[in-house]
This record gives sequence, structure tokens and C-alpha cells, in this order.
Amino acid sequence: MSQIELQTQQFCRLYREQTEAAFDRALSEIENVHLMNEGELSERLQEALVTAETEWFDAEQDALRQMTPRAFVQSLESTEDRLEFIRTSALHMDEALPPELANILRAHAGDLEPQLTEWAEQGHQIAFDGSENLPSELLLAMRAADLLGKWRVPPSRSRLLDSYIKIDEPAPIWSETVQHYLEAQGAPAIDPIVALIDREHEEYGEAGSAAKRSGQPKLRERREAEDYLLMALTAIGQDAPDERIYRILRRSFKETSPRLIPVICLGDYGDPRAVTLLRHYLIREASMTDEMTYYEIVSTIQRLGGQIDDLPDPFTPNNMKR
Repeated sequence: MSQIELQTQQFCRLYREQTEAAFDRALSEIENVHLMNEGELSERLQEALVTAETEWFDAEQDALRQMTPRAFVQSLESTEDRLEFIRTSALHMDEALPPELANILRAHAGDLEPQLTEWAEQGHQIAFDGSENLPSELLLAMRAADLLGKWRVPPSRSRLLDSYIKIDEPAPIWSETVQHYLEAQGAPAIDPIVALIDREHEEYGEAGSAAKRSGQPKLRERREAEDYLLMALTAIGQDAPDERIYRILRRSFKETSPRLIPVICLGDYGDPRAVTLLRHYLIREASMTDEMTYYEIVSTIQRLGGQIDDLPDPFTPNNMKR
């Protein structure tokens, strides 16, 4: 075991201990914690953890030879040492690297990026059965993708999307990692996401056109990976609206199956044009819609300011009005 690996393991142990202590201390200091809602409690705890973390970064640690955690990371001299720190921390630290550490390493992003990209790409191929223990290769891929996202390394360089869209059943935890990577990119990720989803539509286009001509259009079944791209696109669009986002969500709702995720995304994106789209759909197809999707559509119409009182309701006895 190298000296860097040993010291990084110590670093991770110290970080876990200070996080647990800060959490317990913050929880004990909050009065009437049982009266707080989940959002308020989470916000208070997060504030306390960030404060404790900042103090810890600049406190000398015996296990790090009297260095502060910040100084330890800054003292890593070579690309190999920094990669060893990233690799070992991925295996011994459950949390993502704190932003302050990611920013320190960012100064060397040009040297680290090739290896991080290679590690991240492996996430597509790693089998995971959902057990409690994640494979070390997946932990490393997740850490690499997290850093590439925080450093805003675009998909054209990270190559994270090149094969992801073609995975039939990606591990949910890896899909969430790709989604968070894209959301960290912000508006620059809109172009590659839109291009990927458009390509999926185009590849299906010939079969879909033939079905339309026969009078029985067939919905394209989305891969699970595409759902996460839709969710990432929606989240980005809330801060960076783009006409293409509504177009993609509308097309996904009209032409792909199942419809639940596009409905949720239409509601989260918040474009009121979706009211007409969804009302017309229920007026025509309510009786052919599953119950969960039906009520999500109704909820989305309400969220976007539309009327629902006159819509057919196949799930209320005797088709009673709401």
C-alpha cells in the first residue's frame, strides 16, 4: 500500500467521523425537531454540516502528520498521486467529494481528465444486482462522473453519453449518476441531450411512418436510459428554458411509451402549452389510460393552471364528477 493510499484512507476515516459528529451535534441542538417538516430539517442539518466541514478542512490532524485536510490535498505533487487520492476516496468515502476538494483538484483537471473519462465510461458496462455493496469499479466510475460534472467537462469530451442511451436496463444508481452529471453541466448539456433523443426518434422513424400510413400508429418504447435524459433535460430547463425542451417532451408524450415520465416532466418543466396537449389526450383516450398515468395527467393539468372538472374520469364509480 502506497503512502498516498494510506493517508487517503486516514483522510476518509476522519471525514466520516467529523460528518457523523456534526450531524449528531446539529440534531441535538435543534429544538422541537419533531415539529419540523422534512425540508426544514434537511436544510438545517445541511447548513450545520457545511459549517462543520469548513472548520474541519482547516484544522490540523494528527493522522495527516499535522497537516490540515486542505493542505493534504494541496500537497499531492503528481497526477498519479491525485488519481490515487480520487481512486481511494471513491472506495472509502460514501459521499461525493465536497465542493472545496473538487475545486482544489480542478486546478489539475487537464491532467486528470483522460483517466477520469476512462473510469467514467466503464460505468456503462458494470453489472450490478442491486445488492448493498457496490462494485469498486462502479464506485470509481461514479466518483469520476461526479468530478467531470462539477468541472463541467462537456459530454463531447467525457463521452459519457455515447453509449449510455443504448443500454436497455442500466443500473438505476448509474443512471442517477449520469443524470446528475448532465444537470451539473447546465445549459450546455441541452444540445447533446436533444441530439441523442432526436436520433432515437429518427432511428424509429421508418417503422413509425409505416404504422401511421396503416392507420394504426405504433408508439416507440423508450429505453429506460432515455427517461433519465428526459428528467435531466427537464431539470436543466427549469433554469435555462429552451424551446427544444418542450418539443422533446411533447414528442415523447405523443409518440413513445410508457407516458408517465413525459407527463411528470411536462409538469415539472412548467410550459402551460402542455395543458391543451394533455386535456385533448384525456378527452380522446381516458378510457385507454392506466390509472396512475391518468391521475398524473390530471395533476399536471392542475399544476399548469388548466381545468379538470369537465374531463372524463373512468376511475370514479358511475363516472361521477369530481
